[in-house]
Amino acid sequence: MELLSLENNMITSSLLFILIGSYFLYKTSNRARLNENLTIEKWMQTNFKISKYAGIVCFIAALIIAVIVFGRTSGILFWLVSLLTILSLVVIITPLQELSYKHILIIFIILFAFELTF
Repeated sequence: MELLSLENNMITSSLLFILIGSYFLYKTSNRARLNENLTIEKWMQTNFKISKYAGIVCFIAALIIAVIVFGRTSGILFWLVSLLTILSLVVIITPLQELSYKHILIIFIILFAFELTF
């Protein structure tokens, strides 16, 4: 049993890439409210094209990781379900501004720790 196998770390990485990509694409829309305190959100709004491409690259990277871990069909299905779930959460939770970057980082550290141990 390998504790640090490649497949264990890849699911959280795939979910993180989907979250980052969806957040990039959400913040580049014209209807999104901009948080004036965060410089990354200002950068996303000013560099519109680069942010859109970065979001799409994150989605493609997440898809490639999912296909490597689960196989072609299961990977695509995992990616689609994860994409739809995370996109809906981003659309619902981001305008409320209930979660900060610190909360999201803590959630992913806990998920990563669970992946390493189980």
